[in-house]
Formats: sequence, C-alpha cells, structure tokens
Amino acid sequence: MSFKAFKPRKLEVLTENETVASVNSWQQNLEFHIASCDDFAPFIEAEWRTKSVRNRGLTDDEEGKTPKRTAAQKCYFLNHLLGLVVSYCPENIRLEIDRKATSLKWIWTRVRRHYGFTKSEGSFLKLSGIKLQEGERYETFYQRIMSHLYDNLLTSDSGIIFDGEAVTEDEIMSPTTERLAVYLWLTSIDSRLPTYVSRVYAHDLMSKSLKDLQPQICQNLDSLLMELSTQEEIKINYSRVKGNNKFRGFPPSRQTSRQNSSSQKSCAFCKACKRPHLGHDISSCYHLSQFDRAEFAKAFNVSVEDDLELADALEVHNLSIQDSPCESEPQTSCSRVLCMKSPYFFCYFNTVPCKVVIDSGAESNIISLAFVQRANIKMAKACQTARQLDKSMIKTCGEVNIDLHHGNVVMKLSALVVESMDSDILAGEPFCRLNGLEFSFAKEEIYLQGKTIQYGSLSSVKRVSASRILRNSSPTVIYPGDFLEVSSPDFEHYEGEIAIEPRMDSPNNGSWPHPEITRVVDCSLRIPNRSDDIIYLSKNQHFASVR
Repeated sequence: MSFKAFKPRKLEVLTENETVASVNSWQQNLEFHIASCDDFAPFIEAEWRTKSVRNRGLTDDEEGKTPKRTAAQKCYFLNHLLGLVVSYCPENIRLEIDRKATSLKWIWTRVRRHYGFTKSEGSFLKLSGIKLQEGERYETFYQRIMSHLYDNLLTSDSGIIFDGEAVTEDEIMSPTTERLAVYLWLTSIDSRLPTYVSRVYAHDLMSKSLKDLQPQICQNLDSLLMELSTQEEIKINYSRVKGNNKFRGFPPSRQTSRQNSSSQKSCAFCKACKRPHLGHDISSCYHLSQFDRAEFAKAFNVSVEDDLELADALEVHNLSIQDSPCESEPQTSCSRVLCMKSPYFFCYFNTVPCKVVIDSGAESNIISLAFVQRANIKMAKACQTARQLDKSMIKTCGEVNIDLHHGNVVMKLSALVVESMDSDILAGEPFCRLNGLEFSFAKEEIYLQGKTIQYGSLSSVKRVSASRILRNSSPTVIYPGDFLEVSSPDFEHYEGEIAIEPRMDSPNNGSWPHPEITRVVDCSLRIPNRSDDIIYLSKNQHFASVR
C-alpha cells in the first residue's frame, strides 16, 4: 500500500477528560495531518512571534527557493494552520493559543499543561494514583503503568535538573525500570502476588527476566489469584464461637483474626465469568440462586443474610436455620427483641432486576455501588453527603438519576451511590412522595399508583420448581441492546428467581438468550439481546427453557 493511499483516522476535539495516552495519540494524528499538507509542513519545526507582531515576525524567502513566498503569504498560511489546530483544542485555551503561540511545540506543551501532564517530578509521583479499575483487563492496567513511565522519561527540553546538572540527552527506559514496572503492576493487583509468583515461576526466573515473563504471568493471573484466595480461605477460621470459650486463656497470638473488609472480598464465580468480582464473595453473589448461596454458606460455615426467600429455599430442601446462641451466660434466659422486615418490592432497571427496600424515615435515597456497576449505570459526581442517625458520615461515590419499571409504572429515582449496602436500593421519603408510593405495615402491602404489592410473611407468592418452555406469541425483531418482555400464564402466580437457558433446536442455534439467573417482576420477564446481531423470532417459536 502506498503512502498516499493511507488515510489517517479522523481528527477529534479534545474533551475535558483525557489521559496521557489519548493526548499523545491526538498530537501524533494532528502532526500527520499537518505534514500531509505542503502549505503547513514548513511550520512543523519553525518558530514565529505572537499575533501582536507584524506578520508574526516571519520574513520573505531567499532568492532561489522554490516556491518563494513573502512574509504576508507565510503569515496567511500560518493563520490557517493555527485555526485548524485551535479548532481541535480544549475550548478554554483556544484564544490563548491563537494569540500567544510561537511554535507547534509551544502548543503541545500548553495543551499538556491544561490537563496537568507537564513533565515534572509532581507528574511522576502520580504513578501512585494508578490503580486497577473495576472490570479492567490486567494487560490494559500494565500498559497504563508503562505509558506513564514512558511519558515521564527525562528529556533535554524538560528543564529538570538531575544529579545537579541539566539533562542534555533524552533518556531511554532501562531494563531495570521495565522490571520494576512489572513488580509495581503485581503489587497493585495484590500485595501477595510478588512472593507467590517468585515461588510458582522459580525455575523460569533463574534464566528469564520479570519483563520477559510478564505476558505469561498476565495470561495465568486469574488462576494465580484464585489459588491465592483458596489458600487464604483454608487458613481462615470461619466459625465464630460465642459464649464460654475454653481457649480464651491463650495469648492473642494463638487466636485467628480476620479482616471483614468488603474491599478485600473476591468472588471466584464472577471472576471465572469475567464479571466484576471485587467487593463480595460467593456467599453473597447476586448471580447465584438463594439455595446455592445457602449451600456455599453451609460448606464454608459462614453467616448469610437472614432473607425470607432464603428461609423458604432452605425449607423446601429440608434444611433448617437455627438461632445463634445468646452472648450472655448459658444458664441465664434472655428475651429477644422483635425484628420485622422493612417494606420491599422488586422492579426493573432496563433489563436488570433490583430489590427496592423502603425506609420511610430516610431523608434521601441511596443505591449500592455494586448494583450501579452491574447495571452499567452512568454515575455523576456527587455534590452532597449523607449521614446516619448517629451523625457518622456515609462514604458516597457519586449520584445517579434513573427510571425504574414495575409493569407499566415508571418511577423516578435520584440517589446517592454508596459502597457497602445489603440491598440494591434504599428508597427514602423523596422516592415515596415523588412516585406516590404508600404502604400498610399491618397488611404488609405496598400501594403503587393503584397496584397492590404483597411483601413479608403474608406474601401469596408461590414458590415452585418446574421447567417451562417460552414461546413467542407473534413475530418479533429484537435489536442489539433491546429486550424481549415475556408475559406467560405460567408467571401469573409466581414472582421470584428464574433460570433461563436457550433451546438448541431454535433458529438461533442456542446462541440466544444467554444462560443466566434473573427474576420475574409483576408477572413478566425481560430477556435482553446482548449480542451484536439482530434476533428474529417467528410466531409460536420456542426459543428458551426456564426453571
């Protein structure tokens, strides 16, 4: 392919949220466009004066130069070049660049200074702020670290003094720096990884550098982390013995301690499925059924949420839940404080079911960060804070404004995003007033715009275990990102969790719908099309099985 046949990608205007890599890519793309024009190419390395100087200080070309141009002609082309560059720069610095720019190098430096990417030791120390983001691939995280290091190499034009002398040559990244980058990458993912990698790859590390082993480590990183988590679970004593303990006389070093930080939890099931896995474990995984979570809780001997659905699931499978012993003396009887469930109901955000717990005493609405990430909800920066009844602050991550659906009812929700919360959404007084929601504690009923929703112990929802085939009643076209809403007579008296799997004899050859556990809400089921293809369903076509 010839050079003239090559077409660079389209120029894009810089936004207010850019990274070092995106700014460098934008600069290189713009330089290529400038070099491709014969009228603009002479200004790539040239310098000129500010706009207040006549013809920006440019002079006429010497005799014999082809093409020969006057100072006015050169100033004309330079003004067109600056107009092109300025149109793709951030809006706040366009006027300054047009009046004060003296070279293209000056423009690139001013754009980087606008984003705080100037070469300084302060920028270099921002390396500590590079963390693994939720859902980010490990290789992408490693490349972000390397990109930061490359961008902060010492150059002759950086103006930084090193070892008491000015830098005269551009620095080249050394092998030791690349090895340190891999070490920093491992410690940022998990502080235990360097020690574990040195033990697993002990033979390879005798002849290969850490940089050469990085691709192999990255490919096996999920299994390494899972092995670490398994070993950690074996070491931890999950049982909590209450009351008299015959081992209380031993020194504290003989007792096992455990940090219950939610930020250190990791779900092996979600990690294997390449879903967000941090912040929860298998016993509280949303994508597992209530009975499966109970089975995991029984296997690991951990405490699980005292949920009504979990109690029903255990009752169906002939399991039992026992009250934990009282922390007072064994011979002393104690009375229990009455506890009752708050009003709650289930609804949809797009195709993702969520549990809404009503707290009539809350002055604001809050939503869990885990649900925001699971539903891919766009989160804005929070300008408010929240406090509990004891005046302690609740850490907020942002705020969201979304629409929730329960049947044909659309409910508006404006909520603060918090990190740790048992339910998906905690609806306070603003949500109830805005959407006309009322409830009766005595009847355990919620009234939503003429609809009655039962909750708690009086709920008439039937819990069954049976298989059904979903059939399409009319010809339907489902576009990518859209969903199919199914209202089957089998769902008339059922509202709970349901497992979906595709039928191999369907025209889609079992590629849709994707196997998952979801929920029936208001006698209807929403099945999304997460593929890039259009799904065609004919009349009376069998496309999925549900249980």
